[in-house]
Amino acid sequence: NTGSGMRASIMLHLPALARAKAPLQRSLQAARAAGLAVRGVHGEGSRAIGHLYQISNQRTLGSSSSEQLLAVSNYGHEVASYEQSIRQQYSDDTRARVALTVDLKQALKQIKEVQQMTTRQSLTFLSLINLGINTGVCQEIGFSMNPHRLLQLSFAVQPGHLQMAAAISMNADQRDTARAGRMRLELGFSDGRSA
Repeated sequence: NTGSGMRASIMLHLPALARAKAPLQRSLQAARAAGLAVRGVHGEGSRAIGHLYQISNQRTLGSSSSEQLLAVSNYGHEVASYEQSIRQQYSDDTRARVALTVDLKQALKQIKEVQQMTTRQSLTFLSLINLGINTGVCQEIGFSMNPHRLLQLSFAVQPGHLQMAAAISMNADQRDTARAGRMRLELGFSDGRSA
């Protein structure tokens, strides 16, 4: 990096915008047009997992560090506000609320039944549950979970955390099996063991 060499970034969880698709694409295009980079949760070259997007300054030449920080911060506030307005639509738009309810029920059913689950699948399910909690849909279908516990679980299902908890090295299949069990256990669907 030339110029200030500073990289400022913000991580945004955008499940409602991701479900709306077109507004998300417009938001991400606006970021790029403003000279901001859009990446997945693991940085450059990664895809968004669990509806998490990393936004950072792309240009470091020709602007001060404070201007770069302000650009990232302003964009973050703008998109967070947009995400909140889309979430509000789940209260106002019956069709959107029904679609979210159906998707949540299906996700919870899959979590109960699958014997293996990838990191991507688990984080997508947890993101959907988070949206359901924030919009009141989870409460309506009789499912509740502490949002802080949900956040902890999003870390616990990562490959390294699973292996650390098991105190053994695991291959991908073993991790996927352990992850599915951990999801069932933490979400209150079983003792966590495979059926």
